[in-house]
Amino acid sequence: MARLEIDSKNIDPIQLRVYEAIQRVALHQKVPFIIVGASARDLVMHHAYGAPIQRATMDIDLAVQVPDWTGFERIRESLIGEGYTKTDLPHRLQGPQGGPIDILPFGAVESHHSIIAWPPSGEVQVSVVGFKDALDNADWLTVKKEPRIELPDWDTRLTGAHVLGMAIANIASESTLAFLKRSLDEDLVANLVRDSRNACGNATTDIVSALVGGLFGTG
Repeated sequence: MARLEIDSKNIDPIQLRVYEAIQRVALHQKVPFIIVGASARDLVMHHAYGAPIQRATMDIDLAVQVPDWTGFERIRESLIGEGYTKTDLPHRLQGPQGGPIDILPFGAVESHHSIIAWPPSGEVQVSVVGFKDALDNADWLTVKKEPRIELPDWDTRLTGAHVLGMAIANIASESTLAFLKRSLDEDLVANLVRDSRNACGNATTDIVSALVGGLFGTG
């Protein structure tokens, strides 16, 4: 796990206020949490390492490890107390100056297949596969300001992609690896290349293939 530092001046002020609220609530509730999704990518790859942002996002995905759905509700109500408001989505809150937060609970509330289903109907379902693995192996990102903000956070060509795949295989649980083996077929790999908009030019397909090869020991 790496410990990274970035200057608060480099983060959008609205997003910075969201991260501050998340830290306050998580510390008060004493819940393990991690920033995931595109916002985590931007924090680490762009702000910490200087890679260009491919698609900017204002959404922040907050994953929280909770013992039950009551724990999730406590997190949500605490953020509402910080000025956030409910939306039509059970997991989304809207910030007072924008900056939506998607709260994704995992842990005791997830099924054996790493699926969470929001009560009472259970109709809204989200996969949280790999969240526990990510939490256990997260990088820590410190935002330099007073007071300091600490956020756990989750390429770089062929060798780096291959090593990254091997690292994922090393930390992933058996259920996560089984899920990835079922999911990463040729069509999904092609979609990953397409969605990246050929970020690395003609090498994009090779880089994605190197990642998969490192993950499953096939390259």
